[in-house]
Amino acid sequence: WYAAKLLDLDMVSAGFGWRVPTSADFNTLATTLGGASVAGGKMKMTGTDYWQSPNTGATNESGFTALGGGIRGFDGISYYFRERLYLWKSNATGTYNYIDHDKSRLFISTANNPTRGGVIRLIKTT
Repeated sequence: WYAAKLLDLDMVSAGFGWRVPTSADFNTLATTLGGASVAGGKMKMTGTDYWQSPNTGATNESGFTALGGGIRGFDGISYYFRERLYLWKSNATGTYNYIDHDKSRLFISTANNPTRGGVIRLIKTT
């Protein structure tokens, strides 16, 4: 999360036109895709090349192309590769959202794990 926060500050202050999404951005995305209960499936790449079977609800109709990248643990070891995708948010201290291989849900998490390593997906600012 520390890297996500610094990246966000750098991208915004340098005027690159990109930023790390906020909790509100993820909530808007989930609502736009029909609610958190189905948003994860609509964000996931189909098939089992990048997700463990079953890749429940995967349609990628959003064009997000989420891949099961897992997370880097406190111990430096990667966990949940092809099982889960962790997505950092910029505005909450060490919180992330995640998608599981066997669920269609986009989990809107409030867990605080700032020293773990997850994925950062930037969004274009207008």
